[in-house]
Amino acid sequence: MDDELTGLEHLLLTGWRQRMDMPRARALAACLLVGLGLGEVADRPVRTYTAEARGRLDRAVHLMCEEPGRSHEGTGRARDVAGWSQPVPSTDRPGSTRSL
Repeated sequence: MDDELTGLEHLLLTGWRQRMDMPRARALAACLLVGLGLGEVADRPVRTYTAEARGRLDRAVHLMCEEPGRSHEGTGRARDVAGWSQPVPSTDRPGSTRSL
């Protein structure tokens, strides 16, 4: 983990690596950060995080890596942590939605 990046930047980079579109990656990252109790430190460099906060960020990164649609179990965990109960906007087709 790059200590100079913020938690949000780590999650956005992870979303990019997973080929998520940026609006979806931003929305999921924001919800995961809040859901895992990192909302207040999301814009701070990781080097300032406590060991516990680093562990939570690591969990958020792993949840971002779970590909949507691969398994219902994995997508359910990300959805539960993110606090999403509704479909997530998708850019696959205009007006379409996709569940996490």
